[in-house]
Amino acid sequence: MKTVRKALTFRASSIGDCLMGKYLLENIHAQFPEAQCSILVASKGPMIRDLLAAYSWIDVVEANTKHPRTIFTALKKLYPSDVTITQYSGRGVFSTASKLFARLLTRYGRLAGFTDAWPLNRFLFDCLIPFSMRRAMRLHECNALEALDIPVSIQEITLVPKEGNRVLKRLDLTKSSYIVLNLFSGSKGRGLSLEHKIAIVHALLETVGAHTKIILTGGPSDEPIMHDIKEAVPKSFIAPGLSMQDLITLVAESMGVVSLDTGVGHIAAQTGVPLVIMRTCWGYNWWNKDQYPRKGITVLAHDEICMNGHISKDFPACLGAISPKEVTAALKKILIPPTLRKV
Repeated sequence: MKTVRKALTFRASSIGDCLMGKYLLENIHAQFPEAQCSILVASKGPMIRDLLAAYSWIDVVEANTKHPRTIFTALKKLYPSDVTITQYSGRGVFSTASKLFARLLTRYGRLAGFTDAWPLNRFLFDCLIPFSMRRAMRLHECNALEALDIPVSIQEITLVPKEGNRVLKRLDLTKSSYIVLNLFSGSKGRGLSLEHKIAIVHALLETVGAHTKIILTGGPSDEPIMHDIKEAVPKSFIAPGLSMQDLITLVAESMGVVSLDTGVGHIAAQTGVPLVIMRTCWGYNWWNKDQYPRKGITVLAHDEICMNGHISKDFPACLGAISPKEVTAALKKILIPPTLRKV
């Protein structure tokens, strides 16, 4: 591979997707430490910058067609890219406009992308990587790097907070004295009913005992339901208004995390804390053994319920089948120290 001066990846504006973009760029940065490495997102630029604040060598650029000036700004900043990797699209098709913009930015470089239903991919991309819903997302990133002749020198996906965060002091917490519980996913199609959430909180409190706090996290739109949970379970605690760096620090300093398949879960997996994940049958490639091949992660799922295909609806059955008893049993198994277990 020739020297890379500029490297770029297109990402959806979500925590999990951008953390995977960070992992890909880390491998490029390891080989070409002087390269300008950028993530291009369509929205939520400030949130993603905060998420990656500890990685000063990554530039987060926001551009979308609703604000044409941002397109020209991105073009000026990112052109010409030596290597560009676009986002995989899962079950859909990655935006044609984004693909064409990626090709423009990489006019003289190498453009890698992933297979989807668009019939003209082979005419646009220099490297086209097969995408599979049964293959770990991490391995797709590795495949893209290998296709571009860039060695994969970093195997494990990790995340660190920026130093100096004071969220624990603000919330009157001490290290390893609490469990972070995230029962919100941004979508009822990947979520649990309020009754199910309350039952899990009750079960966790009975499991960890009075000396360990249960800290509820969620986004601004989740706060009304968080207060409903708090009203039903007064011994739980709410951590509202967290920045991304607050959240990363809160997770990294915790005793462990219980989460739905969402950004908090990926932060926990990458910061190395004990983690219990509850996922739908659609979350397999984000949570199979090749995605985060480390100890201390338990994934709860009931894929057998969707043997004939996932039934998309509010509070899907494959997620709702995960019982509070399963959650507490999984947490007991991975928590350190074992003295947390109720006697």
